[in-house]
Amino acid sequence: MRFKKNIQPEEVYDKCFWCNKTIADLENTPVSAMNFRSIPGPDLSGAEPGVYIYSLETQNRDIMLGVPDPESEVSREGFVYLAMICSEECMQEFNQGMEEEARQYP
Repeated sequence: MRFKKNIQPEEVYDKCFWCNKTIADLENTPVSAMNFRSIPGPDLSGAEPGVYIYSLETQNRDIMLGVPDPESEVSREGFVYLAMICSEECMQEFNQGMEEEARQYP
């Protein structure tokens, strides 16, 4: 199973969804948000909003992905998943990991 569990957002609100590092001063630290319409594997559109553990099989690692509230602006724009990323390096690794996953599991 690609998605493992739904965890409480307050448990991870200050964590990078790629490296899991705690972002110490979240209010004053620049982070990036990534939004996705789809990803390889099962579709969670319509799933309960929250943060899910997603298994990247090509990377042999788990990452976090958020599922927004269906009434949120990001959902109304057609996005199903989101991620908070702490740095440019994590952003590049996240993108590479998702691209490899998409090639392996179209």
